[in-house]
Amino acid sequence: MKTKIFMLVLVLSFVCTGTIHAQKSFDKIFKHYKKQENIIGIKINKLGCKILSWTDVGDKAGSDFLKKSSSLRILVVEDDRNNELQTDLAEYISYNKLEKLMEVMDGDDAVDMYILDKNEVIHQLLFVISDKKEKVVLYVEGKYPFSMIQEIIADNSKMKAKVKKNS
Repeated sequence: MKTKIFMLVLVLSFVCTGTIHAQKSFDKIFKHYKKQENIIGIKINKLGCKILSWTDVGDKAGSDFLKKSSSLRILVVEDDRNNELQTDLAEYISYNKLEKLMEVMDGDDAVDMYILDKNEVIHQLLFVISDKKEKVVLYVEGKYPFSMIQEIIADNSKMKAKVKKNS
């Protein structure tokens, strides 16, 4: 009986440790890169997201998105560390089983969007925007229904259509 309890505790501690490691791994990437020279690192916590949602930019979907966000992290890398960062991101994406939702290519410019969802609720969004000279990584945590993401995409599609018509 003692052996079974010991094995159960051992398995549970392994599962819990793995979960904690997975949740913190992007934070480790962020902390590693933000300390380096010529890298811009921006972190906004839940209160900061809420305050940003109060700004009147005429975008209700964006405001609602910020209200549901628990943190935002942005990294801007402008030198040869792009390859190192890309390797770290690929490991993070693979380890945490993020799903590529979208990929946009325009010449040398690329935008990749990854999500982590559980039961039709998105918990993490990871955007990787890159060109020849720099890479911008936007990581967002929160709880977003798929319908909210669809609304944001639809609003942005309408905005682009209006811009094209006016020009």
